Amino acid sequence: MTIFRTIAFYGFMAAAAELIGNGILYLSADKIMPYHCKAMGKPWEELPDGAKTMSICFMKSAAAGMLSSGAAIVLLLVFPFRAGELWSDIAVSLTALLEHGIVFTRIMKVRSDTNGNPPIVFPAVILIIVFASIAFAIAGRVLVK
Repeated sequence: MTIFRTIAFYGFMAAAAELIGNGILYLSADKIMPYHCKAMGKPWEELPDGAKTMSICFMKSAAAGMLSSGAAIVLLLVFPFRAGELWSDIAVSLTALLEHGIVFTRIMKVRSDTNGNPPIVFPAVILIIVFASIAFAIAGRVLVK
């Protein structure tokens, strides 16, 4: 792999690791995160049982998507991306951009429309890394022949 593609590889791998880490965190949690409760305007103990069940199910569904996307990115990187297959550049880029982009827009929505204060700096940095990785993957194809 060229230096550009190597940088892209590790950037995408960092994005995948973040997804897998958050997926594991959300799947292993026995209740929603404190910023989720703050967004709903009630502490966990005061939420109705139905709201608790739905909130945990939504969170764990999001976790499944994060784990699936992260695992797909890792597999695509380790095999076809390293082999230089063009389709894997597209698949990795779209998977990382869609998952991180949609999650980031939802974080921004919660921050703007509620009192919830979900973390924003790390997700923003990861999204920037995704964009940079896409650029490096393209540069590795266009600039280095």
